[in-house]
Amino acid sequence: MKNLLIMDLFQDWADELTITRNVRPQSISYYKQKIECFVRYSWENYIDILGNAFAFKKAYFRFARSPLADSTKSKVWATLSQFGEWLRTNDITLNNAPKILGKPPKIKYPEIQILTRDEIERLYSVLADVYGHSQNYERNVLIFETFLYSWIRHKELLDLQKVDIYPNFIHVRDGKGGKARRVGVPEFLAEKLLQFTKHLRNDDFVFTGGSPAVRGTTRLVSAIFKRLSERSGIKLFPHKLRHTYATQCLAAGIDIHVLQRQLGHEDIKMTIRYVHIADSIRFEKIQKFVHYRFREPNFFRKSIKMSDIVRAFDALDMDFVPREDDEQAESQENVKKVK
Repeated sequence: MKNLLIMDLFQDWADELTITRNVRPQSISYYKQKIECFVRYSWENYIDILGNAFAFKKAYFRFARSPLADSTKSKVWATLSQFGEWLRTNDITLNNAPKILGKPPKIKYPEIQILTRDEIERLYSVLADVYGHSQNYERNVLIFETFLYSWIRHKELLDLQKVDIYPNFIHVRDGKGGKARRVGVPEFLAEKLLQFTKHLRNDDFVFTGGSPAVRGTTRLVSAIFKRLSERSGIKLFPHKLRHTYATQCLAAGIDIHVLQRQLGHEDIKMTIRYVHIADSIRFEKIQKFVHYRFREPNFFRKSIKMSDIVRAFDALDMDFVPREDDEQAESQENVKKVK
């Protein structure tokens, strides 16, 4: 069978995916793009990918050597594997695509970046300096806080309407993969969102650049984050705030499966990436706590200051009561420094 007929077959497969699995048009378009690239390469090299298993494998691995990102290669593999399996089950070809292609390429996910408490405080200061006298100050702060204190993505934030805001959660109607979910938010954020949207109609968008009836664009968010990044000197993007909140929640003891649902991750492996960062935060808190409780005399001469211990206890939500020798040791140390 000629390679040029494959795109007609792809359209049949795409129709089936849309009807039976509710796959979004954006995903279909992406699959089509990858299949077209593969078919074009095969056609230019006179390889009949439907009729010969060896040729199919040869064409794929040659195509996969192109300078693509690891994540893209993995998606190409997944698309070809699913499409090839559909062809085989419909008796169009005898090629067993999943077996021929082997294991999917390994994806090296970029390291998760999060904000520190000092960086968050600095960004709040920059927000006030840059937008404090602007009529959009409340909106811009809410955009920042919604990213920081919830698990929603860039597109999900722009899709928010008044009807999606509740006293203790946000309803994401069209998340990644077309899936809906409820995202829990802190009470203070829910109150601010409800107050901000009280004059809107239920079907009005929450964050817009003009009319509430018109959905905001990615430029709206990009412009805010670009300016904050330039003024603060902090590399900033919406997903970094999502990473920050997810990591802090995991460090605070939220179950990883609950976090997976809140983040909208289909695969738990995506959520597990936060574990080592959350563990680092826990270990730091535990270390400061243990050093304080089981230290030797004159501890402050060799280790952290009283202020560090106060912050550690605050992070652990514990009351701090200094011992008498703490204050004596620290005051003696300060006197020596003055001398």
